[in-house]
Amino acid sequence: MRTVQEIDQHLTKFFNTVEPGVLDEMAEELALIGSDEALALRAIIMEHAAFRREEVDLAMAASAEATSRYRALGDLYGMARSTLNHGRVYHYIDDLRTAMSMYMEAVDLYTQCGEVTKTLRPRVNIGLIERDLGDAEKALETLLWCVHQAIELRDDHALGHSYLGIAGIYLDQDDYGQATEFYRRAIEVYERQGEQDSVANALNSIASIHFYVGDYVRAAELWHQILDKGMARGLRNGVSTALHNLGNLHDSFGEKEQALQCYERSREIGLAQQQQQTVLHAEQKIGSLYCELGRAEEGVALLERCIQAYRELDLTEDIVQATLSLAGNLLNLDQHDRVRELLASIEHIPHSPSIKISILRVRAELAMHDQDPTSARDFLLEALSISEQLSVAPLTIQIHLDLRNVYKQLNDFDGYIRHNELWTKLNEEIKGAKVSQQLATQAAERRMASEQEEHQKYLAVLPSTLPKHIADRVA
Repeated sequence: MRTVQEIDQHLTKFFNTVEPGVLDEMAEELALIGSDEALALRAIIMEHAAFRREEVDLAMAASAEATSRYRALGDLYGMARSTLNHGRVYHYIDDLRTAMSMYMEAVDLYTQCGEVTKTLRPRVNIGLIERDLGDAEKALETLLWCVHQAIELRDDHALGHSYLGIAGIYLDQDDYGQATEFYRRAIEVYERQGEQDSVANALNSIASIHFYVGDYVRAAELWHQILDKGMARGLRNGVSTALHNLGNLHDSFGEKEQALQCYERSREIGLAQQQQQTVLHAEQKIGSLYCELGRAEEGVALLERCIQAYRELDLTEDIVQATLSLAGNLLNLDQHDRVRELLASIEHIPHSPSIKISILRVRAELAMHDQDPTSARDFLLEALSISEQLSVAPLTIQIHLDLRNVYKQLNDFDGYIRHNELWTKLNEEIKGAKVSQQLATQAAERRMASEQEEHQKYLAVLPSTLPKHIADRVA
């Protein structure tokens, strides 16, 4: 039988890749040893096994038990480890303030016991939360420091997460080139470590960048790869994100019912995982679709609930996105005064270029309502300039359509024709028959592959259920 120290060394070496079944075996070994030290480590291992299985309640209970046991032992290092793990569970369910507090406590405990290098991983997580809470400058400072430390300490797990966080910051700022570069760096590190869950997270984001710039075929291809691999491996987190993003794709092509199905499936997974952001992001999209599908009262109520929940979670970027989503839907319901109030509520918040575009488009709509097409044109031309700098074709298409309609109102037919031609040209490039055919072909290939897989499973059981000569004929 291995000693507690030997089991701990094995856990430390393979912490991010060890399978839950192996962790269960380690926990059994420690239970047989039965010492206070063994039972404390067993609680840490049980937390990790539950976390890997996405069993949040069990992970929460085990991490609390580990902290209690190490506190009774007076083991600061053990308390630091268990507190870090406890924070990780709170982070997973989007209780960011509690997670931040625990990560900071872990940093303090590691420092007290002289394990300063161990503060790296909680500091990475602190940087990730700073980004989620909208403090991009502080998050970037934290994560760049973590990159330097991770390289020096050869901690690939921390390095990958640091790269992932930095990529997310650039993505929030619509800097797709830098975002892609850091996502690729993260993937390289994660693949080296065998961390497939994290690879899926990064690929989801790269696919989103393809979507934002109008490369729908590549985006769909990546999302379906993630979906297939995630379902095969039981990685619900990656699956829920891919489903949400595929909902966005269906929505962009006007396939509202398919989009709704994707968002609802994503929400179901989020509820099962107790991940508040996943649920709220899905409900935000569902609310918008309800408004478009003639269920405006339900949709508006759902969007307002999302905004309130985002406020409670201090998720600044999400507050802005949901507020603009609600504003856009209220415009269609002729609630213009309410829209003005909503815009005023987010004026003080720094905005990314894509958010600025959305605000300018809403202002243009309000100007048109006020019979001021000249101001509407000016708002939209400013939005177009930003969009063209970003090279975001889907947004540019929408703005050309808006401008076409404004120029028509202005009786400027040269402007109308110019923007109509640009709208038609760009729309055909990214949503035309060729793209639709490629997406349809992808769907058909996935369907055929699924049917073939089912057929092979069927053939595999024939020999055991039918006489051989009959089974051969059926095959």
